[in-house]
Amino acid sequence: PVQIANQQNVELSVVLCTVLTIGQVLSQTLNIALRSNLFSHRIYQILSANAANDNVLFCPISAYIPLALVYLGAGGDTAIELRNGLHLSNNKSQLLTSFNAFIEELNDDELKVVNKLFPKIGLLLKSEFLTIAQEVFNSGVQEVDYNNPGNAANIINDFVAEKTNNKIKNIINPDSINSDTAMYLVNAAHFLANWSDPFGNRGEGDFYVNQNQKVRVEMMGLTDFYNYAFSRYLNAQVLSVPFQGGNYSMVFILPKNGTTLSYVENRLFWFNNVLKTLQRTYVRVRMPKFISEASFELVAPLKQLGINRVFSTSANLSGITTQPLFVSDVIQ
Repeated sequence: PVQIANQQNVELSVVLCTVLTIGQVLSQTLNIALRSNLFSHRIYQILSANAANDNVLFCPISAYIPLALVYLGAGGDTAIELRNGLHLSNNKSQLLTSFNAFIEELNDDELKVVNKLFPKIGLLLKSEFLTIAQEVFNSGVQEVDYNNPGNAANIINDFVAEKTNNKIKNIINPDSINSDTAMYLVNAAHFLANWSDPFGNRGEGDFYVNQNQKVRVEMMGLTDFYNYAFSRYLNAQVLSVPFQGGNYSMVFILPKNGTTLSYVENRLFWFNNVLKTLQRTYVRVRMPKFISEASFELVAPLKQLGINRVFSTSANLSGITTQPLFVSDVIQ
């Protein structure tokens, strides 16, 4: 969930669960960031197209990291599909160096990204895969008895709740665990930061859901110098509002009247170029207070990216264990 409730801080928590079932620092960091952005754009388009009129709240990096770990344990056609879908290279030694730098760079005072493997008791993971998980991806490892679904779900849910400041609870339903469950790969991300300038109350106002529908909502606002531009490419106003410390900001896009959201979304692939056009501008901001949360089953969208074999009993995950495994669920 993303919550802007007290108008002074933003707290974001996400978790990605991948279920396995039997059957040069700056350049390195940028390398993974660019690859994950390609993945992010494609999967966001799929989620947005399937969402109809619902909001889409998605943390791509929380999906990207555990799927990349699965790729590093995959072989054959399974690895090829994952590599293409995630826009990764086939130079695994270079990827290990890049991911290690990237994950270390992600974690700071505001943002925490953690990984943990929950294999079933007795599942023998290959030593090379364990080393990659623990030393490159900073993953913890805890064996779980999946013959006791309630207790297993509690162990994983407690870990997620702890790492997300209790913002995400009960991500795992005991009913989703069965005798074939071999391992959960969990990635949890938690972001908490204060705005550089807290939003103030602005009373009630009209918010246009679309061209024809408006609703009366509580508004918040601020007035100051911010990075801003009108983008002719997007036909929209673009505003970047910073958090304290200057490491992060939230970017808001307001389409011009008559410009549809889908028009803007289809052009976000080149959004980094839009950000380069922002300039310090005196801006008066007024927007709705909002709380948003979402959950997605990602297997179907990933299949639309061409990642199929890893979800079938013909999956080749021989780099993880000698036992036959496949991914049965990917949940965010």
